[in-house]
Amino acid sequence: MSDLQPLSSVQEEEDRFERVSDAQSHAASSSGQTAHSIPARSITKEMILRALEKQGVRFPHSQADQAKVLAKQTHLHLNNLRIHNISNLQLLPQLEVCYLYDNCIQSPEGIGRLDYLTHLYLQNNEISEVRGLGSLVNLQKLYLQGNFIAHVSGLDGLVNLEELHLSNQHLPPGVGMTLDARSMQAVGSTLRVLSAVGCGIMDPVLDSLLCMQQLRKLELAQNQIQGFDHMEGMLRSAPRLMILDLRGNPVCNSSHKYRDTVVLMSDSLVSLDDVNITPQQREFLLRFHLQKMKQQMRAEQRQQQVEQPQQSQVPSSTGLGHSLPHAQPGRFTTPQPHEA
Repeated sequence: MSDLQPLSSVQEEEDRFERVSDAQSHAASSSGQTAHSIPARSITKEMILRALEKQGVRFPHSQADQAKVLAKQTHLHLNNLRIHNISNLQLLPQLEVCYLYDNCIQSPEGIGRLDYLTHLYLQNNEISEVRGLGSLVNLQKLYLQGNFIAHVSGLDGLVNLEELHLSNQHLPPGVGMTLDARSMQAVGSTLRVLSAVGCGIMDPVLDSLLCMQQLRKLELAQNQIQGFDHMEGMLRSAPRLMILDLRGNPVCNSSHKYRDTVVLMSDSLVSLDDVNITPQQREFLLRFHLQKMKQQMRAEQRQQQVEQPQQSQVPSSTGLGHSLPHAQPGRFTTPQPHEA
């Protein structure tokens, strides 16, 4: 006889949990209590087994054989289950892809050491601080969109991270996301994709991206980037950046030459704001820019010549503003006295 309950029984249990949670949420809201007073739901072994059965995995009767099957699983779907706490994932040591989005997770702590994990989906939870991921040394893609993260840190151990998705954080008005310099330095040699759309990012935050040597795609639309100063340094330090999206930032409306200015800042861009940059367009801009620079240099030289003061002669010892003519040999005569 199987040690597992029938799926119908588990579904009834999950439905009952949702009904109880809804009732508790409504009662808490009516009484002015917070959602934190509602009992938290953790990941249990039973929950993992049922999720894998829904994925088509079949388990033997004995606990020992179940453990062997668990140890071989590489994908786990636990999304949209109202989970609050991460636990028991050590039962799947070969796990490569974990779906935990659309839950109520407040911290990724508890995920433990999963040496084979490459993809982690944590979007649309209640995470306010990234903690507990330092041991995921082979993680390549991390999805954290739609959380409550104001300061991105805790990425120091993610030495193989290639994609970081942070868009649409739920932040208070006037609060913009910031990036921890140490964390950015840790992933700077591997990160290829960074998405942080609609996070209130301001110009100085771009200085945290000066170490992104491998970055290929950067999505920063709908933020608060105002000018070109910090942007230029960031673009100069990202020699492999190909796709940049800045739509919806104030800088886009700050100058009618916005697009030309950004294109000239980066030799590697092929797409800006979802519009391709053709080689012909870049060549035209470069020629126009060089011609303009030459014209400006010539104008400055002419201005310097006009403003250059006339070379004055050496003033006489009498202090007068005019100098006496030089005497010429054989021409100088002593003045004769006037006759009486």
